[in-house]
Formats: sequence, structure tokens, C-alpha cells
Amino acid sequence: MLLFKLIQQITYPSVFITLIFLIGILFRKKNIGKFFLIISFIIYFGFSTTPIADQIIKPLQNKYHQISSEEIEKAQTIVLLLGGDKGSQIRSSEVLRLNKLANDPFEIIISGSYPLHPDINSAQQVKDFLIERGIKSENILIEAKSRNTYESAKIVSPMVEDENFFLVTSDYHMPRSIYLFNQFSSKPIPAPAQFNIDRKYDIMDFFPKANNLNKTDIAFHEYFGLIYYKIFKF
Repeated sequence: MLLFKLIQQITYPSVFITLIFLIGILFRKKNIGKFFLIISFIIYFGFSTTPIADQIIKPLQNKYHQISSEEIEKAQTIVLLLGGDKGSQIRSSEVLRLNKLANDPFEIIISGSYPLHPDINSAQQVKDFLIERGIKSENILIEAKSRNTYESAKIVSPMVEDENFFLVTSDYHMPRSIYLFNQFSSKPIPAPAQFNIDRKYDIMDFFPKANNLNKTDIAFHEYFGLIYYKIFKF
């Protein structure tokens, strides 16, 4: 797992651009060094502009649609995958939206933990967030052993058995999540949060921005995870 994480980090554009730039600095007095500096600038400029970053992540974001009121009766359970402070809040908001659409309250399973910060009970924080907004405590179950999406799929799948359930996670994270849950013969229905909305670009979108480079990092993280699990089969 540690080797997997290390290789995954190297695939992030922000990381390999930095490595290429450092190689260029190291050999800056030679033609190869100048070549690497130019390449690092070109790659950084490309991956940091909004249109290119959007095109890289859009296949992940747009693969599944947001659950409508007509589809809400397909399941009685929601599985919510944690995803960092901001990510968990956005995903929790989608749970609230789904619960509001339903005639009967959902059974909610909150899955995940922060292995780098075991002292932080993130699942309980999300549970408290949902309770404060009207969801009853007895309708919420916490699964806090899993450290990643693979472990969430492995642990939660036996809990939901063969029933349909709404799987709530970020839109870009949904393809990998659905793939992993399907490998454990469960029946997830994708319920993506933070649904992407197409928009027109203006001239400022063609200038580099740090948040766009972060967006490409997220996309590469997801693509790498999908490729890894499909090749090595866990």
C-alpha cells in the first residue's frame, strides 16, 4: 500500500512538473537542462488553465447524473463515503437533499476514516452535522475502520447485502467507487455530489491558476486508481 501511494503521488502533475523543473535547474548549463525547464513550463501552463483542467476531469464528473425525485424510491439506504473536510461537507449536503426528496427517511451508513489523523473522528463529525439538520441519530450507522475506498467497499458490501443503495461521493470519485463496490457484488446506485455544470470560458480562464493544477491532480489520482485496480485485481 505504501508503494502504491508513492507511485500514485509521482503521477500527480504538480509532482512530476516539479521533478522535471528540478532536473532542468540541476542541468541548466546544458541543453538538456534548458529542454526540461521549457517542458516543465509548457506542462504547468497547460494543466493550470481552466479549459484543459476541465477536459481532463470532466469524463469522471459527467459519467453519472444526479439522482432525481423520480428515482428516489430505488433504494432505502445511503452509503456516504468520507472525503476530507470540504469533500465530506459537500457529500453530506447531497445526503440531506436525497433525504428531503424521500417519503421515508433513509438508513445512512457513513464510511471512512483519516488514517493520517486517527485522533480525529471524522465520521462522528459528519453524523453530528446530519443530526443537527434533522436526521435522526438512530438512522445513522458509522463504519470507521476503512482507510480508503477499497476498504470501504470491502467492509460495507456485506452490511448492505444484496439490496440496492445510493452511493454518495464526489462526482469525480464516483467511477472508481462504483467499480470497487461492484467487485464485491453489491448493488450501488451512483448519487454524485458536486455535480459539474458546463459553462462558457472567458479570457481569464486561459491563464494558469493553482486550483486548476489541483483539479488535474485529483483527476490523475482517480485515473491511476482505476487503472491500478483493473490491472492488479486487488
